[in-house]
Amino acid sequence: MKGFKFVSVLVFVTLFVVALSKKNAGASTSYTEDDAKNLASSIKAHQKEWENSISPAYHAFSVLQSIEGKVPNKDALCKLAKDTLGKSGRVEEIYQAVSIAEGLGCGESVSADVTSTLTKTIANGEDLEELYYAVNSVLLLQDKKHITFNDDFTSVVSKVLALEDEGIFSNAEGDDEGNIYATGLALQLLAKLRPKLPATDKGKVDELKSHLGDIISAAEDGESTFVFQSAYGALKTTSTAIKGITDFADALGKDISADLTAEYVSLVADYFLHFKQSSSAEAAHYFLQGINALNSKNIPHTVVVTLETPTIDVQDKTHVSIRVTDISGKAVPSKVTLTKATNTAAGSQAILSNTDLSETSGQYRIDFVGLAKPDVGFYTLNLKVVPKGTGFSTIEPSKVLKVLGAAVPSDFELAVTDAKDSRILEQARNKVKYPETLKGTPVRVDKLQYLRVSFRVRSKESNKAIIADQAFVRLTNLKTKNEAVFAAVPNVNEDRLYNLAIGMDENAPTFKYESGDYKLELIVGDALINPPFTWEAATVSLNFKNTPSSAKTTPKPESRRTASLPEITHVFASPQPLPTKSISSAFTLAVLSPFLVFLLGLLIVGANFKRLFSTSHFFYGVGFLTCIAANAALIIIYWLRLTMITTLGYLGVLSLPTIFFGNRALANLAWERKEKQKSH
Repeated sequence: MKGFKFVSVLVFVTLFVVALSKKNAGASTSYTEDDAKNLASSIKAHQKEWENSISPAYHAFSVLQSIEGKVPNKDALCKLAKDTLGKSGRVEEIYQAVSIAEGLGCGESVSADVTSTLTKTIANGEDLEELYYAVNSVLLLQDKKHITFNDDFTSVVSKVLALEDEGIFSNAEGDDEGNIYATGLALQLLAKLRPKLPATDKGKVDELKSHLGDIISAAEDGESTFVFQSAYGALKTTSTAIKGITDFADALGKDISADLTAEYVSLVADYFLHFKQSSSAEAAHYFLQGINALNSKNIPHTVVVTLETPTIDVQDKTHVSIRVTDISGKAVPSKVTLTKATNTAAGSQAILSNTDLSETSGQYRIDFVGLAKPDVGFYTLNLKVVPKGTGFSTIEPSKVLKVLGAAVPSDFELAVTDAKDSRILEQARNKVKYPETLKGTPVRVDKLQYLRVSFRVRSKESNKAIIADQAFVRLTNLKTKNEAVFAAVPNVNEDRLYNLAIGMDENAPTFKYESGDYKLELIVGDALINPPFTWEAATVSLNFKNTPSSAKTTPKPESRRTASLPEITHVFASPQPLPTKSISSAFTLAVLSPFLVFLLGLLIVGANFKRLFSTSHFFYGVGFLTCIAANAALIIIYWLRLTMITTLGYLGVLSLPTIFFGNRALANLAWERKEKQKSH
């Protein structure tokens, strides 16, 4: 517990420093009536998954009751609750069954067994979660007069407070450390029981208000997250903790906006809103519990700023429209100022700043095109929203605006050179302006030359050069309609000039070796260019002379399946001349000569193998000679067909018996010779 306290203090200090440097951007989305209807529909669509089990049925009931005030198949749920109360001894299931029965109006006085279970848990229970469910069950039943219970709950409060250390509660006595989920349950329970306590016990409960900051500091805070973690899962823990904190603050009437700041409320709201379309009844239950807790009057209320026109077109002179709401989607009257607008690709230089938006029917609008005169691109809009109502804090969100516009080609030039990087003389440049087509005789390009194309793409509104994601040059044969498409690459520097050099020789297969006149077109498209365009800029004459005969006879695409193909003739290589018979015989003798020398050497030295076959050496002698013969045979086979790697493997295997038999045979011969010398 001490370690947890130390860490909490450090985290609290860190969060406080970070909070001072952060700008509250508000929540990124809201939970509207349409969202609520969609959530209810999703839960009802999975009815078969929850209607026969008390825990999922309880979660589904709480969601549907909160959204629509009713549930499908009420009688079946009432029966499920009644059956659970008749057979279950678990306090959590009793609480869930009681909640369903009392909520649907089909509750009745509980049995003696249920009363006994609840009474014993409250009197003798030490587990915080069981105490929470038992007390809430009794309070629900007391409200409908379906149980007789005379305890004032002071003993429960004493047991709960005994589990606290520096504001953090543990599940039971003896636990090494507390956890945030247990803390959330404890705060909810104490907030509910506080009005029933005498002044002395009420004062003990109120002392916890000084630790709310420690509890909040236990959250994991990042650039875009503010959640509480525990073994129970982030959503369940965060929802339970936020409800506990806000319930306790409401019970005391204490404003905790200094601890649970507007920035934190916005972040935790964003976290909860990730689950607004959940199909899980449990996740939906904790989502609604957390979102409803953020409506507490003792914490800042978050604001949602929605850019309703994330994309505008400069040609349509569209106004930028913004809506300001709370997390329930209700309009929040505010003053909205565009503090700075910058092009995301051009750096931090503002193209428009400190301009108020006008309000019309709950929408805040600005003539961004007329005031900023933007090029096509993406723009960051830094806003300042000052709500006029109480309970809301000022936020400074940033939104990304996509600006579309028309674009046109310019500075188009066409030239022919003998080398890819040759300098192009001014008189060799063929120029034409959009949307015209180059007039006169088609530009001729021979087989060993390069067709050079250069151009820029400019914004139609500002006439500034821009870079398009996709820019191509397409050449189409006017007779055969065959196409060849080449990508144009721009310079990334300020001139943004597209250059393309098409080598006729290297790209002849792409053109299918077809000489003739080709239509040259520019094709330009981009996510920001509206509309994309295709421009017929010129006609060029391509000449592929001295092409391969096989290429010339290649049929056209439209007749390739039915046209007869040229006859294929094969020319086989002439066999290599063989050496004469006398040379082959001499080579064979040369190869066998080492073996002949070996046999001759045996005769000269007088080799005697008889002793190896004597009675005392017979076994080892035969084995040794057999291994020698096997090694010789392996070498011959290697010469005929084996590889070196395979042969070495076999040699490794043969070497073991060869060494063994050779050692034993020669050792016996040496021993026999030594014995004969002694006898003489």
